[in-house]
Amino acid sequence: MIKLAPTGKKHQRHYRIVLTEKKKKLTGSHQAILGHYHPLLAKTNPDRLVVDQAKVTHWISQGAQVTDRIRKLVHV
Repeated sequence: MIKLAPTGKKHQRHYRIVLTEKKKKLTGSHQAILGHYHPLLAKTNPDRLVVDQAKVTHWISQGAQVTDRIRKLVHV
C-alpha cells in the first residue's frame, strides 16, 4: 500500500510517501520511499510535493493500492 508516513515535530508535520504493507504502523519500516509532502509550504511552492512518478506507476502496476489522500495529491 502506498501511504503517507508522518515525520517532523508536532504542529510542523511533513510526510514521506512510502510503500509499506497495509497493516504495518505508519512509523515502522518501509519497503520504499517514493517522495515527500510538506503541507505547510505555500501552495504555489513546487517543493511542496516531490514524487518519483515512475516508481509510483511501477508499484501500482505490481498491485499496490493507494490511499485516498495520495490519490488526490498525485492524481493517480
